[in-house]
Amino acid sequence: MEESTGGLLVRHEETAERERSTCGWRHLLLSRQDRDRGLAAWAHAVDIDGAREHYHKVGTELYYVSREGSVMLDGVEHPVHTGSIVHIPPGWCTEPGDGWSAGGGNSRYQ
Repeated sequence: MEESTGGLLVRHEETAERERSTCGWRHLLLSRQDRDRGLAAWAHAVDIDGAREHYHKVGTELYYVSREGSVMLDGVEHPVHTGSIVHIPPGWCTEPGDGWSAGGGNSRYQ
């Protein structure tokens, strides 16, 4: 259920629209459907699954990690765990390792 009043918005992962992305499945918590709200960033809950190596020319990605695993940034593997934060500026090549899941981020997907 979504609640929206006077510019405030509450949306829940389990009821948010879900779509396939380069990194796996993302729940559109704050995304293109909210363009008219004047948001400063988008927020997606992402289930990392079948991610492919890629990069973003313009957008910055910010991941809050909810499980243990690793993320590959420009060929270097970085271990992550619950509570880790991963900031990926434009131009960095990313390839998430197996077994980690991220939630939220300001992103511009390919």
